[in-house]
Amino acid sequence: MRRLITIFHIFAITAAIFASPLRASAVKMGDTKSVPSLFWKVLSAYEDAVNSGDNSKIASAGEGVIAYWLDGNSAESKADLWRSDPAAYGWEINNCWGISFQVGNIYRESGRSADEIRMVKVSLAMLDLYKALISSGIVSGSLADMDFARMELESRLQANTVSMTAYAELRDGQGTTKSYSAKYVPSSGVYFGEPANDLITGGAKKPSAALIYVEFDRDDLETRVKHELKTLESIGITPSKLSVIELAWNFDNHSATINGVPNQTAKITAAAKYLKSTGLPILLRVGAEMNAFTDNPDPEKFKTAFRTIAKIMHSDAPNVMLLWSPNYVNSAGFTFDMFYPGDEHVDWVGMSLYTTKYFGAVGTTADESQQAIYKVGKYANPISYMRELVNQYGARKPIIISEGGVSLRWNPTGENLSEWALTQIRATYAYLPILFPEVKAVLWFNADRDYDKFSYHFGDSYEAKNLYMQLTGGDYFIGLGESKSKVTYKKLGSATFPAGEIVICTYVESSDIPAVTVQYFVDGTWKQESATVPFRASLDFGSLPDGDHKLLIKTLLRGSVTVEQEFYMRKSGNTVEVSSNAITGTPPAVTPTPPPTVGSVSAVPTAAKVLVGTAEVAFEAYYIDGNNYFKLRDVAFALSDKFEVLWDAGKSAITLVPNTVYTPNNSELLPGDGLEKNALLSADKVYMDGAELSLSAYKIGGNNYFKLRDIGIALNFNVSWDSVNGAIRIDKDQPYTAD
Repeated sequence: MRRLITIFHIFAITAAIFASPLRASAVKMGDTKSVPSLFWKVLSAYEDAVNSGDNSKIASAGEGVIAYWLDGNSAESKADLWRSDPAAYGWEINNCWGISFQVGNIYRESGRSADEIRMVKVSLAMLDLYKALISSGIVSGSLADMDFARMELESRLQANTVSMTAYAELRDGQGTTKSYSAKYVPSSGVYFGEPANDLITGGAKKPSAALIYVEFDRDDLETRVKHELKTLESIGITPSKLSVIELAWNFDNHSATINGVPNQTAKITAAAKYLKSTGLPILLRVGAEMNAFTDNPDPEKFKTAFRTIAKIMHSDAPNVMLLWSPNYVNSAGFTFDMFYPGDEHVDWVGMSLYTTKYFGAVGTTADESQQAIYKVGKYANPISYMRELVNQYGARKPIIISEGGVSLRWNPTGENLSEWALTQIRATYAYLPILFPEVKAVLWFNADRDYDKFSYHFGDSYEAKNLYMQLTGGDYFIGLGESKSKVTYKKLGSATFPAGEIVICTYVESSDIPAVTVQYFVDGTWKQESATVPFRASLDFGSLPDGDHKLLIKTLLRGSVTVEQEFYMRKSGNTVEVSSNAITGTPPAVTPTPPPTVGSVSAVPTAAKVLVGTAEVAFEAYYIDGNNYFKLRDVAFALSDKFEVLWDAGKSAITLVPNTVYTPNNSELLPGDGLEKNALLSADKVYMDGAELSLSAYKIGGNNYFKLRDIGIALNFNVSWDSVNGAIRIDKDQPYTAD
């Protein structure tokens, strides 16, 4: 597809290139007599390596050729020199461009990210110079192909450039929030839901939002809405209990509909009268995705149509908020703002946001370079699209993902995309709450239409549906009957938190998220690591002595540290200050902590095998005073949907929520070091269903460990000894039975 220079091109075009006199500082590609003998040695070594087919030899010899021409300078500085007369530096440009591209590919295939970045930078520095050689007819090639190569190289550079931002997850309401004057906006958290005719109600939380579609020209709005409201009631959802109902009044005939709206005031007024009579919290999405209509509508006429509807609704239906919602991709020549009707007419701003593995217009785009250019596959990034909309409108309007999803099946071939989709679902639903407090609702397009190239219906992926329910069941998402989130987030850098167990989440910007791991260190000691978005870690700052400390977060890409950030911490009584810069002033005096005496016992790692059902699970459990003690979060994680564990740092209290999907924080089932520990009686209280439980527990390394049988009794699952397998057996679906 791309005609890129290689060693074979170098010799084929040499004789036809230069006829001008030599310069002392440069060698013409057509005059081999003046080429220093050293160059022929390094070039011969490269040619031999290519003939051998050994990639490691090709990379090493190719580095030699590039190093010869750069002569200790950066590629950028040499490019600046050669730019004055590209034709006179043909050998240099020729070699550096073609060989750096080839060697960079070798490094990419072998996972050598740092070396790949170095070669990509050489290629980019030489690309415009090589285009100049093509334009001059010195070498053959396509300028369009070179522009394509630039997009690929820039995307590869981006893929290997990792950035990170850390946030604290807070349960005291002190995280960052965003308020608006529009109706139905929660103070914190995100409403979630799906189309009314395919709402998902089997998760830990029932949806707080629903989506109804009405075609402006084809449907009678009242008839259509009544039908969908009955559908909701048939599945046990009372429409009036929903936080918002998004009503998409679509312009199915695109420009023709837009042009005709100003003449349809009677129809719009009748619709307003009906919607007012429902008393429901309506977000009326008018003419969705207008910026991507195939017939390229007139933006001014669209704005006139939107304003016509908005004026009538604002006057006649006070329960209706007007939602303006473009597509995340503009058609050629369009921008979002070209279609924006104005703040006085818009109450909420939305976006249709879809993430796909392939770019449908050109087929499967299995080639990585195409994925990079079309922002699909591994280069898909829903957060970047969301950021663009939030940056433009989030300061003044609440934001909603009006409809969207991650592709779960490629319809032309029936390919199941679940494995790829899971990472993208996590990126959307785990990172949105952390990064964008402006986003107040998100609707998943749980649909599969015969004429679409992609399916977003959860019937195509059991794994995706389970992950979606797990994420929307988290504390930030607002379920049916809830009014706000249980958690908020605050960016680390200049903040004070209650001392205790603090959950840290890290946003990592990378085009290869599955290859990322984040590690957390306190005062130089490794504490936790996570390889799953949002790279959550639960760190116990409450056990630190008063004084100054350091938190170090490292982000690794394919096992190599690519970026790290250090935070300064000052613990003073019940608070911890965290700052990107050194904290000034005199730190509080550090009071030596005496060795524990009361309640201190020896905790010996248990060697007992544990079966959860029939599967063996490796718990970090301890034998204390004749009983086996297990970490509470490990048990909750292993039993998945038996109970949730919530921590209130301010009250030093644990709440158990029975029959609820557990939300992992990446501290679960970590391997122990096999060493005996010192255990202290835990003073943390435990509640369930509003009542305090009387459970014996010990603190080991900041975590609570409980008797397994006590947990079984409280949550009503069976714990028994399996004499056949010589193992402790946990049966979560069997009631507790005393031996």
